[in-house]
Parts: sequence; C-alpha cells; structure tokens
Amino acid sequence: MEAIFEYKIDNDLKINYDIIRGEVDLEKIINHEKKRISSNEFNENYNSLVDIRGAIFVDFMNDIQKFCGFLNDFTREINMKRKCAIVTSTPTEVVNSELFAYGLTNMGTNLQFESFSTIKAAIKWLSE
Repeated sequence: MEAIFEYKIDNDLKINYDIIRGEVDLEKIINHEKKRISSNEFNENYNSLVDIRGAIFVDFMNDIQKFCGFLNDFTREINMKRKCAIVTSTPTEVVNSELFAYGLTNMGTNLQFESFSTIKAAIKWLSE
C-alpha cells in the first residue's frame, strides 16, 4: 500500500493535524515532516495530532532512534514545548507510538506525548 501523508491546520482548535497511512519508512516520514514544518500553514505554537491509523512502519525498530533524533533536534531548535496526541487503532500502532514517545522522552524532548484510540479523546487532551 502506497504511503499517504496529509496535513492540515485547525486554527479554531490550534492543532497541527497529520494523517499518515500506508507503508512508510524513515525517509518518507522525515521528508514529510520537513515539508510540513517549513510550510506557511505550520504553527509552532499549536499542539499536534498525528493520526497513524492504517500506517505500516517499515523497519520501524531499526529506524526509531534516527527519527527520534531528527524530531528532538528540531523541537529543541525552536524550543517547542507542546503536546502531541497520537491516534491509533491497533495494538501494533499503540506499541509503535509508545516506543516513539519513550525514545523522545529519553532524549529530553520538550514534547509531551499521549496515545488515544479516538480523535475526540485526543482533541480533549490537547485542549486541556
């Protein structure tokens, strides 16, 4: 299944919203993140909601540290202290999101992560 990345911003809720579907690898994710972060729409003052329901991470365990390093370096550069909700639908997606959050937390990231099974619950937490 081909990788699909969508990005939108919700100015009312102040959320940067990402949707990731299909087979994705580290290079595709980093390219998407660089494009998203450099877009005029991205707002570093907004929290993030990342919907990975239906995403298949190729070589996830081999690449997780590299991706955590990339994101940690970026968030430190802009001193981003925000929340990031990850929406999942399968046990594998939950494990992947928790490992990702754990990896970043160990690097001392400024981001705060939580995993959710619904967008509604994620938005509620992001709005607190």
